[in-house]
Amino acid sequence: MAEQIIEVEAYSLEEARKKAESQVPKDLQIVSEEILSDGKPKSIKGTADTVEAAFEEIESKFSSDIEIIGRKQLNAPDKKAIMSEAFDKETAVAQVRRSISSHARIMGIALKEMGKKGFFGRGKKPDLYEIQVFEPASVEINYKTKAKIRVKLREPPELLLQKLENKDYRVLTSLKIIEKSDPRFSQKLYDKGHDLYLTPLEFRNPYGSSGSLDEQQEDLQSTVQETLTFWKKPKLSYSLNLEKKYELEHDEFRLYRIERFRDFSVSEEVLYVVQVGEGLFFSWIHRAR
Repeated sequence: MAEQIIEVEAYSLEEARKKAESQVPKDLQIVSEEILSDGKPKSIKGTADTVEAAFEEIESKFSSDIEIIGRKQLNAPDKKAIMSEAFDKETAVAQVRRSISSHARIMGIALKEMGKKGFFGRGKKPDLYEIQVFEPASVEINYKTKAKIRVKLREPPELLLQKLENKDYRVLTSLKIIEKSDPRFSQKLYDKGHDLYLTPLEFRNPYGSSGSLDEQQEDLQSTVQETLTFWKKPKLSYSLNLEKKYELEHDEFRLYRIERFRDFSVSEEVLYVVQVGEGLFFSWIHRAR
């Protein structure tokens, strides 16, 4: 089964999507999109000892595809002295740190006035410290990159099912064979208040009769026929629209039929197919509304 991933970039997301669509081969369609860059303007802030150094430090980390659209100085570098009263140097420094920015640096500390020890706690007075603080320059750069997306391409479901009709069974025979102890046969498929949430074996034995995986295996031809019958099932006359799609993982093939109704309710049917032996398959249908 053909699958392809392409990456495209442009000056906007809309333009990137149009560019991606123009590169899709006729036998493939876009099934998913990942936005790597939205192309919108962004900003980044930085600090350094000088304004020029702050700008240079930010720009040195930019890749060549970044376009700078604006530079702004937020704060010039500044040296200042802050007075702090405390009974020891460490406490004085801690008090000052709480009042300055996280980028500021303590450059020095000097005792300006001795405090008093007091007499049995009475008349006790803290020391007075002068703390030299350096506030670095702070700048902001506005920039943008091109919009970039990654899209996954895959065969449309109509083409995939057409291959099954034409006896091209690779979509099923390429499934990895799973063990009979696989948790999918013992865990609930859904438990979200849907009208049906059964394990595959419970679905095959809805009235509690005994059953095992060995008894439920199907050969390739039966599985293909069940898959095609599910796919061709007509739309309900009172539904607004019917959406069909598929998902293929290394050990499971899923076909979806999603119908939407006038009362805004949605009915979803999913056909699951797994390979449990060489040329032997197990399939079940889950319905939720």
